[in-house]
Amino acid sequence: MKSQANKVQNVIRNVLRGRFFLTDERRKTISSISKPIDPDGIILLAYRSAHEACQKVYESLQTQRNNATVELTLHADDGVMEAYEAALDSIAYLCNLINELCWELGG
Repeated sequence: MKSQANKVQNVIRNVLRGRFFLTDERRKTISSISKPIDPDGIILLAYRSAHEACQKVYESLQTQRNNATVELTLHADDGVMEAYEAALDSIAYLCNLINELCWELGG
């Protein structure tokens, strides 16, 4: 049982480090554990906190991007808006990934 729990722990660590996506196979690894992974809800609480932080960063970036659209010194070809869009896409991906991990842990 311990080796399965270690596998799950490694999957979660690697997903959070961006080393790979949470595929169906990896979801099966996580859900194959018969005992709760996080019986006290500590990991889930940390994930929820991380998700809230991601949402705040996303909202802040949206505000900054919207403010940048009215900045007179910016030009269409300077790449600022593209950088904001890339950052927003990355934060949205992270939020979704953390949300998936919450669901896999039962929350």
